[in-house]
Amino acid sequence: QDVTATIGGFFPTLLDFGDVMVQTAGEQEHFHFRNVPNPEAYKEEIMLLVKKAVADHGHENQQF
Repeated sequence: QDVTATIGGFFPTLLDFGDVMVQTAGEQEHFHFRNVPNPEAYKEEIMLLVKKAVADHGHENQQF
């Protein structure tokens, strides 16, 4: 799994808007959220949720 946040351009940088891309090994391989506010915060939250799910279920390769 991989989570990436990107911000491109003057106004998106100024206003802190960007894209969040999530790649998984699951049935749906990727998700792309466009023009979200504070994309870095979304990225961090997704990563924390994945870590919690892995800790709760015992291993990283389990399908959720």
